[in-house]
Amino acid sequence: MVPPEITYGMPILCLPAISQFYLRMTKKYRLCISAKDIASVLDLSPRQAQRKYQQAKDAYGKASHQHLTVHEFAAYYGLPIEDVIARL
Repeated sequence: MVPPEITYGMPILCLPAISQFYLRMTKKYRLCISAKDIASVLDLSPRQAQRKYQQAKDAYGKASHQHLTVHEFAAYYGLPIEDVIARL
């Protein structure tokens, strides 16, 4: 959804405050996070990352076949979602 003050055809260079909006719209990231991703985001060993992944899954009551989303992980550990996505 484009804010009403933005008209189509306006170059992004003229809108420095809004350029972040356009970057978020074009950048794609994964919905789910894995233990390997957690290891890279938090700079942990693979086993510690698996433990943190399982703790968050247990907290949300996820079954073994269900995955943990990036937003759930960030909310559980109190991390800013933008920082987590940037490090994926």
